[in-house]
Amino acid sequence: DYMGECDLVMVSSTGFGDGLGLDVHVRTTKELFYSYISSAAIQIGSDVLEVHAWGRWYLNGEEGEDNPIDSSDPVVTIGGYEVQFFRPLKKRYDYELNLGKHGTIHIKSVKGWISVTISTNSEEAFGDSVGLMGEFGSGSMYARDGHTLMTDDKDAYGQEWQAGIDDPKLFLWDRAPQYPEKCILPEAHDQEMMSRHLEESDIGLPAAEEACAHADEKEECVFDVLAS
Repeated sequence: DYMGECDLVMVSSTGFGDGLGLDVHVRTTKELFYSYISSAAIQIGSDVLEVHAWGRWYLNGEEGEDNPIDSSDPVVTIGGYEVQFFRPLKKRYDYELNLGKHGTIHIKSVKGWISVTISTNSEEAFGDSVGLMGEFGSGSMYARDGHTLMTDDKDAYGQEWQAGIDDPKLFLWDRAPQYPEKCILPEAHDQEMMSRHLEESDIGLPAAEEACAHADEKEECVFDVLAS
């Protein structure tokens, strides 16, 4: 996993939607020896949906309204595709972009952490996609030249897909580092701390779920246990 702090190209497909184009960028934040996604943005055509921590979201630069708990009303479209919002828990916000026969993109915001899940088996829509997620179908980690495999150096691979001058700017505000300034990696001693933490920790998903079995907001509890 890449631990750098910067804006990254998760997926880019120029052929999506018969040339409409689709881009997914994530903004990562470093905390000592690890990093997490703190913002995510999706562009289809000229429309951009941007999601931040604690459920803040923007459409084409305009801030959206807070969604009430249990609401599941579709409220916006981007590039003609419907976005449905869910708020199943007080501190969790879900945004599901329905791409029709091409699948879904699901952004989940839990407190200050964000995850992005792209679910698709559509080569028609994503066959030309590039980015951190790798080659469609195989997941092979290619550089921007489309030929150089970077499987053996995840730090270099992450740096390769930092959002740069040839990529669209999806986030409303710049945050350092911005290209050509490189992504910020944990210092060597921080990486040693991470290795030691992982070696000493025996907390995995099953253990976290068991520890949170009686919590009122189980998913948020699991998230906190795994992050601690």
